[in-house]
Amino acid sequence: MTGRMRIVDRWRTRLTANQRIAAECPAHRRWVHQVYVQVYGFLISCYGAGGTIATLVYSIGWGIFALAGAIVGVWRYYKTNN
Repeated sequence: MTGRMRIVDRWRTRLTANQRIAAECPAHRRWVHQVYVQVYGFLISCYGAGGTIATLVYSIGWGIFALAGAIVGVWRYYKTNN
C-alpha cells in the first residue's frame, strides 16, 4: 500500500468515526464533528481521486484540520471556564 493510499484510508476511517459520533452526540457538540466530516469528505474527494492539485489540497487540508482543532480547543476552554 502506498503512502497516499494509507493517508486516504486513515481519512476514511476518521470520516466514518466522526459521522457516527455526530449522529450520537448531543446537539450542542454535534457541529464540531460535522466540521470534521466536511473536512475529511473534502480531502477524500480531492486527494483520493489523484490529480496534479493533490499536493496543494493535502497541504490546505492539514491547515483546515489544524483550524478545526483550534476551534475545538477554544470551545473546550470556553466550556470549562464558564
